[in-house]
Amino acid sequence: MLFKSFLAIGGTFLFVQAFSLSARVSFKELVTINGTEYYIDSNGFTTSDAKLTCNSMNMSLISFDEPSEYETIQDWLLQNNLQTFWFWTSGIRSVNSETWIWGSTGENITDFTWAAGQPDINPGQFDTCIDFRANSQGWEDDECSIYLFGIICLLRDYVTINGTEYYIDNFGVSRDEAKADCDSRNMTLLAFDEPNEWENARVWLLFNGYDWDWFWTSAIRHVNSTTWIWESTGEEVTEFFWGADQPDITPGELETCLDFRVRNGGWDDDDCSIYLLGFICE
Repeated sequence: MLFKSFLAIGGTFLFVQAFSLSARVSFKELVTINGTEYYIDSNGFTTSDAKLTCNSMNMSLISFDEPSEYETIQDWLLQNNLQTFWFWTSGIRSVNSETWIWGSTGENITDFTWAAGQPDINPGQFDTCIDFRANSQGWEDDECSIYLFGIICLLRDYVTINGTEYYIDNFGVSRDEAKADCDSRNMTLLAFDEPNEWENARVWLLFNGYDWDWFWTSAIRHVNSTTWIWESTGEEVTEFFWGADQPDITPGELETCLDFRVRNGGWDDDDCSIYLLGFICE
């Protein structure tokens, strides 16, 4: 079985196929705080690297969407002499918006714990990210692109994106394995059959560092048919968001499954039997 990816060399994207690893590798040591597992690293990261690092462990940049979680983390950092380090959160807003959201969940932030004088506006900066330091007694808004802060990643199991619960796994598996995993969770392989679901998922995956990962969907077609069906619902696919030059025909392949990578801007048709891709259950 093969992973599916692209490699940029000299500005040109080349298609690369690599054999899968036999097992996942654990790269980081987690800490358990009040029964929840976190990865905490006080080294400096850009926001992009922060999200990618969390994503590489199937974790999310922290969101303080539980009432007591900020105080719990603050206390732990103080007790472990990390009170002077700044840490990114997943809190973001658009440049022209006053609405803050937790990027890891897509939910609006309704309860704020701003530090004194925050949020503020720094001339010449776009303060669209939320960060904090344990001894500052609250959050601050800062420009996402110019600071290097620590990270706190939350072990991810299920995520809620705009009110819908998903399980997201970017480790490469066959489509049959992906479908079986979703079935074992009493969930189904993802179908973009609700209004704006593709756009909501796309934005969440981009923010959380999944833009280079490929994912299976539940869409299939029969070999001699041009009609696509959401296998998880039995409904015909009526709205498509194909990537550039898709759907295509690759010699020697039966491209009867639909997958996607956010970085490609849309969907792709591929052979169900030869690739190892991530998957999303709903």
